[in-house]
Amino acid sequence: MSRHRSSVPALAAFLLMLALPALHAQPLGIVDGFPYTVDPSDTAASSFLPQLTDMPAGAEGFLQHDAAGNFRFADGHPVRFYGVTFQWSACFPDSVDAIVTAARLRKLGVNLVRLQYMDNAYDWGQQSTFLDRTSGFRSLHAGQMQRLDWFIHQLRQHGIYIYLILQSSRVPRASDGIGPGADSAMWLGMELNYLYPQARAVNKEVARLLLDHVNPYTGVAYREEPAIAMIELADQGSLISRYRQGQTEYRPADYGFSWRNSARLDTLHTRFLMEKYGSKEALAAAWQVSPPPGGFPDLLREGGFEGDFERAWNINAYDGVTVSKILMQGDSVPEGSLSLTLRVRNGGGNIYAAYMMQSVDLEFNTLYRLSFRAKCSNPGGRTLLISGSQDGGLGAGLYTTVGVTPYWKLQEVHFLVPVRSATPFTLAMWYGDVEGDLEIDDVQLHAVAGTGLRPVEMPEQAMVARIPWNSPANALVTSRRVEDQSEFYMTLESDYLQDMRSYVSDSIGARQLVTGAGHYWASGYMEAAIAGDFDFSTVTSGWDWVSGDAANWQVRNYSQLRNEWGGSISAMTMRAHRGQPYVGAFSQPYPNRYQAESMLMLPAYSLLQDWDGLIWDVYADDRFASPEKFIDTAIHLPFARNPLMISMMPAVAHIFRNGLLERARTTLNLRHSAAQALLLPRMESAWGYYAVPGQMNGRAMLVNRVVIDSTNAAYFTQRDDISFAPELEGEAQSDTREILWEYNRGVLSIDAPRVQGTSGYLTRAGGITLANVTVDLLSANETATVLWVPLDTSRRLEGAGRSLLVMASRTEPAGWHWLDSTHADAWGTGPMLLDPMRVRLIFRPHDSVNAVRITPLDSSGMPAGAPVTTLKKGTTITVLVDQKETRAVWYGVELLSDPATSVPDAHDRPVLLASPGVTSDRSYITVAPARPLDDARLELFDMLGRRVALLHAGRIGTGGETVRLDASGLPAGQYLVRLYGDGMLETARVTVVR
Repeated sequence: MSRHRSSVPALAAFLLMLALPALHAQPLGIVDGFPYTVDPSDTAASSFLPQLTDMPAGAEGFLQHDAAGNFRFADGHPVRFYGVTFQWSACFPDSVDAIVTAARLRKLGVNLVRLQYMDNAYDWGQQSTFLDRTSGFRSLHAGQMQRLDWFIHQLRQHGIYIYLILQSSRVPRASDGIGPGADSAMWLGMELNYLYPQARAVNKEVARLLLDHVNPYTGVAYREEPAIAMIELADQGSLISRYRQGQTEYRPADYGFSWRNSARLDTLHTRFLMEKYGSKEALAAAWQVSPPPGGFPDLLREGGFEGDFERAWNINAYDGVTVSKILMQGDSVPEGSLSLTLRVRNGGGNIYAAYMMQSVDLEFNTLYRLSFRAKCSNPGGRTLLISGSQDGGLGAGLYTTVGVTPYWKLQEVHFLVPVRSATPFTLAMWYGDVEGDLEIDDVQLHAVAGTGLRPVEMPEQAMVARIPWNSPANALVTSRRVEDQSEFYMTLESDYLQDMRSYVSDSIGARQLVTGAGHYWASGYMEAAIAGDFDFSTVTSGWDWVSGDAANWQVRNYSQLRNEWGGSISAMTMRAHRGQPYVGAFSQPYPNRYQAESMLMLPAYSLLQDWDGLIWDVYADDRFASPEKFIDTAIHLPFARNPLMISMMPAVAHIFRNGLLERARTTLNLRHSAAQALLLPRMESAWGYYAVPGQMNGRAMLVNRVVIDSTNAAYFTQRDDISFAPELEGEAQSDTREILWEYNRGVLSIDAPRVQGTSGYLTRAGGITLANVTVDLLSANETATVLWVPLDTSRRLEGAGRSLLVMASRTEPAGWHWLDSTHADAWGTGPMLLDPMRVRLIFRPHDSVNAVRITPLDSSGMPAGAPVTTLKKGTTITVLVDQKETRAVWYGVELLSDPATSVPDAHDRPVLLASPGVTSDRSYITVAPARPLDDARLELFDMLGRRVALLHAGRIGTGGETVRLDASGLPAGQYLVRLYGDGMLETARVTVVR
């Protein structure tokens, strides 16, 4: 039902694999929910919400990055982007909608908009593309460009930057010169970029059309527009990802390349091999591995049990199981004169309770064959588990079971060693689960040469087979063959992306930062190695999905916080490079219960990892969306009408943009050799997504920063090269001590000087205690989120001043009906309902604070009702917030050193007036606060954000202050006057003319 690529079944399977069932009972539906509507057209300024600076995007110059790999503007000012995505026709709003939308996003704290799927070439989709259907989508459409130009102009004026994707939905067409291959392309046809030169030529043509275009509202071509912060060449456009999914082969009964496109890839593959080696003979020689004279030696001792086998083998049992070792002799012995019978007694179901082991030296990236003959006395047979590992935990790539029959049978197991080791591995056979006799003989372990070029393969006829990613053949062929195929895919992808980058930056002259093919859930380390050569990297991920129809909706409801690994952060972090900016994008389709949890988790760990951008997919995907202010059945990802996500956004945007959480103090620098990417198709199951032999700890990124330090190191990082501080059972705490994830409880807590909050299953005796507040959930909410942030980022939460409190649980439309925890037969309609919470907050502020005032705010951020009653006792101040009564998610909080002082109502806000507002000589700035400001600053800034003058510093009483501004020496232009004081920020404009 969804229009979004992220809801494809493979993503569903991946996310379901990561997710674990909830640990706590989930009540079906919201009980006694209160209606809460967010209005996408609400732009009213609220002094109770965090504020963006009053400066147009691009005023500080083009986006750059420093040596540490963080974004900075040309003037040196650092920046983090908190963004949202617009898709399809939503990228082309009407003129009024563009103005309202830009102002709305600014109010929510958004400073970046990613434009996606606005370039399609489907004949039905003129409303969703800036290209003109009548020209075969090879020219700009005047009407659509007018809408896009105006939207970008409005975003720019409101201080919001643009993330521009050059190709995200333009499907190649037969009229592009590709021929029938275009008609058989998969979703959005990105793979044709790599197969056909004609596709590349059209992509360059479209890129020039867009980047050379001059926006009539700014007078600037897009290639020279600093408000366009960054460019992505091909959204989710990696050929290697298709290869990794097994889609680059022709499979008539499954999703994949057409026969024509698969054959085209075969031709390119063979051409690559012949250009590298020059002849079939040279190729065959390169792929061949010759055994030593006499063959590969047997690496095991006493595998025939003819001598002192007990010196070679450690045979033992525990947990009440006994094993008797009996040598058998007779004509039926398979090899030599003796075989070994292991008589098991008291087997209690634990296969590991009895074993035979031997140490053996094994080589990295070497294929081995373990063979033996065995039989058993059990009439139905029995299982033998075979493994290979070290004491340090590194595995030899061997962990499998074989079925032993009541008659002698030859057993063979092949395995590939995925780690380097200077110490021996232990080869073990486990058999302690059942009683009976296990007879074994002729145990041998030999290296195997592997298959090279087969006689039937003829390069001159483009008949050299490509091995699918998940094929067992990857382990059975020679290493060089796998490496050459990987090099082919990586070269094909890198050459295309680097050529496009050169064209965009050098030929067209675009001045923005550029990345190649954006990562997504199907990407792996091979793509990450390619992305490291670009200006920044970007990844799109998600959690859960929705499917079905009106009578049977299936909702995957899994909490990331109830997953014992790192949730989506675990998969997203693996693509970050040291010294390169990183932007993450995330989606969690409604009606997942746990959106508020993710809304807090993602920014927290993004800051721990020192990411430079965080984008939420998607704000809107249709400019023709219905006017109802609730989430309808066809819209899963867009959240403009989602009261839960919108209510979380101002606070979490404020946290991320201003870096209110500390970066991890320890960085795990992962070093990779050049060959590692080439070996990945045969090793990923043992290395994991991080390409770390022995696998990466799935909670490492919850504790330390994780980055790719090198893709061309002499020695690659293995698991035993990485050390961690001891973990407490069931929890992971960041090395900054600011973030605690209790994954067994399903709770995330953030305890920092400027951010305090908690999310998840919060029911516990005594509540959750943070530095300056204890959160005690008194209601039975299955998930709850409480977040507290200051409005003035220079102020710690413990001190006097104003702050924002957010309380959110989950949301549903009225009339939603659950069949069970993951199925519904009625979606419901408006209004949206929120699950009410009842929370006791116990504040412990600085000694100078003696009162707390908490004012409920409505969905526009304006006061809505009387302040909540507080009780002061000793050094603590207690407040009970019951959302059934307040019907609010936002609360304006002020810690007061004078109990008679209150949070100003909207009409009591400080007044800042410049008169005259347009001058060539002088202007007078009048400040009329509703209450005294003990430490006020009045400063003048130009539109590049540079401070021009300090106009006043010190106390301003309720009688006000008038300050003269001498404008006679100022260049013509617009200036901002800013008033700072006691957590307040007000601005006024002055225009100087000549």
